[in-house]
Amino acid sequence: MKNVFLAIAIGIGAFASNSFALEVGEQAPCVVLEHLGTPSGQDSTHCIRDAREGQKVILEFFSATCSDCAKNLPIVSNLSRELGNTALVRLVGIDRSEQLLRDHYNSNKNLIPGEVALDTDRDAKKAYGVVSTPTMFILDSEYKVIFKHKGVLKNSDVQEIKNLVRGE
Repeated sequence: MKNVFLAIAIGIGAFASNSFALEVGEQAPCVVLEHLGTPSGQDSTHCIRDAREGQKVILEFFSATCSDCAKNLPIVSNLSRELGNTALVRLVGIDRSEQLLRDHYNSNKNLIPGEVALDTDRDAKKAYGVVSTPTMFILDSEYKVIFKHKGVLKNSDVQEIKNLVRGE
């Protein structure tokens, strides 16, 4: 009987954690976090989806200790260079240790394509329904989700992202 209740509890927990996942077509929430690597060179606090008018936003949720996230970093970096000003690329670190995220940022500055938002309280992770890393969202200029991907990006994913961001 105890095992039955445990199985039910696990099932409900799994359903509950996924029932609030942000999906394509939905409005992305504004979550205000501290950012490293801002254009001014100073740490800043602002909404993770903020971008220039008309610009799309690519949010990559990651953990500094995630091996798949490390595989995605050069892919996302190249993607950012190729897309230029058509999209703002922002990494969202979900580790609970701010120092770990700062160390990761400092160790990978040459690969990090823009700002890193520090989500140590995991407010953005919860708001976007992220259950694993890496998870990427692409938002249109109205902050609606137009693409969502979990895991390491493949060449076909990268091409789809380029097409979406360029409006092809």
